[in-house]
Amino acid sequence: MLRHWGTGLLVIAGLFLTACTEKPQDYTPGKSTAAYDPPSYVSAPFAGDRQAWLEAVNTRTKKQSEYVRVQ
Repeated sequence: MLRHWGTGLLVIAGLFLTACTEKPQDYTPGKSTAAYDPPSYVSAPFAGDRQAWLEAVNTRTKKQSEYVRVQ
């Protein structure tokens, strides 16, 4: 019975020790796995027109404003 307790404690201690480790998060140039995100205005509705995208964002922001709705 005592032998099983010792084994269980070793397993739990091992789990605690492995949970405290962390993978290194160092940046190495040329080995990044991050995906490139193009700007939002390049998508289909705007086809690269940054000014149209800015106008759409501004009108959407104005429609979400509670101050404008109350007046």
